Amino acid sequence: MAEEEQHQRAGESGRRGRLARSSEGGARQRSRSVYAVLAVGIVALLSLLLIIYFSSDRDLPEQPICTTVDAESARQAVLEGRITRVTIAYDDTVIRPSAPKWGPVLARLDYSDGQCANLPQGIVNQDDIYLLLGTITAFNDITENTQVEITYDRETSLQPGLFTVPTPSPTPTEEPAATPVPSPSPSPEPTPTTEPDVPVGPILLPGSPEASPELTPGV
Repeated sequence: MAEEEQHQRAGESGRRGRLARSSEGGARQRSRSVYAVLAVGIVALLSLLLIIYFSSDRDLPEQPICTTVDAESARQAVLEGRITRVTIAYDDTVIRPSAPKWGPVLARLDYSDGQCANLPQGIVNQDDIYLLLGTITAFNDITENTQVEITYDRETSLQPGLFTVPTPSPTPTEEPAATPVPSPSPSPEPTPTTEPDVPVGPILLPGSPEASPELTPGV
């Protein structure tokens, strides 16, 4: 009996040892799998960062902040040869020139010194953009200087406010001046009429002799 108990104990200890060794081996295998997954993720992340780094243009300088310039100053800069490019933005979904939203609403100017400027924005300032485009066209056709490039931007998101036309305020109507009512003039008093003097002759009474002619005294 004692020997059998020893054999059972030895078998149990052996099984426990094998189980312990197998569990330790599984833990090591799982830890290796986790490390392998982490290593693959790190390698993929580093590869992505390298692709972004080498695909980006690191030589591009920082873009300048564009100021706002009026149409007359922009036109003068074109005539002086200080403008290299103008970029026009418009709503390309509007195809009818008679539509209210047709035409340019943004214009960016690039100067030869690397600076930039914007014309007043919005559809209410289209006349300024058309004036500048006409000046550039004449400048390119007439002069032999460096041509001003005209490009069109169809990707810029245009805000609805660019197409808003302010409602003109109603002009106050002047009330007509009150016409003074003339006071009634007093009616003139009637002028009394005078009857003409009628010579009264001798009054003859009935039965009286007619008046004899006037006697002339003798001399």
